[in-house]
Amino acid sequence: RNLGETVEQLKEEFQQLQYDKRNNSHAVDELQRQMNNMQNANSNLLQFGNRVPGILKEVDRQRNKFEHIPVGPIGRHIKFRKGYEKWNTVVNAALGPHMNAFVVNTSRDR
Repeated sequence: RNLGETVEQLKEEFQQLQYDKRNNSHAVDELQRQMNNMQNANSNLLQFGNRVPGILKEVDRQRNKFEHIPVGPIGRHIKFRKGYEKWNTVVNAALGPHMNAFVVNTSRDR
């Protein structure tokens, strides 16, 4: 092999490594974004109690044992449309103690 061929091969390897680095960087960024989304979702769930993320994982793990998958926590599903945010206080007063509760469709799913 001559020096010119070696240099060409090294250039090609270098370009491939740069390409791989860019692809890996994009993959790392995507994984970081997914992890941040999961952490945000978890921290949003914690407002309904420390046990809620674990309960949701357990419900998901045992999903085939339910007739209908329980829905909850209730507070997670209450959203106010723009202009109706003033009702937040009233809804919290009425449902406050139940915001971390789950709704089941049948007594068997309790």
